[in-house]
Amino acid sequence: MEATVSTIVLLAVTITVAVGVAYWMGGINAIYTQYEQLEISTITCNIVRGVTRNYWEIEIKCKNAGPRTITIDALFLNNAPINSREIIPPIGGISSNLPINGKTISSGETTVISIFIDSTFGNLSSGTTILVKLHSSTGMEYTKQINLV
Repeated sequence: MEATVSTIVLLAVTITVAVGVAYWMGGINAIYTQYEQLEISTITCNIVRGVTRNYWEIEIKCKNAGPRTITIDALFLNNAPINSREIIPPIGGISSNLPINGKTISSGETTVISIFIDSTFGNLSSGTTILVKLHSSTGMEYTKQINLV
């Protein structure tokens, strides 16, 4: 009789501990599987020849390959922030089509972000390699190099 009661109590404690550990591991799994992963699938550069001046247009096609929604909140060109939001860059400047409040990309979604560089910006010329950096609201940075055409 005592052996049966001891076995039942031991079995009940073991099952309770196993269920508790399973819930605990499930909670840890949920924390560590919510990561951010942005893939820059293509980056292209074209020169736009205008009537009065020329500028480069860099198109960055990126995909959210992670389970978490990503918000791109800043762009950088050679570590200089791009603050202008115009389709045609200011004379001697740079701009982008990134909205002021950032671009939100859901899991699995693909988007295109464009950067516009005036041909008189800095000392850039065709063949120059530049560094493009996308910054997310969580502090992650995604970089890619491209040569100007």
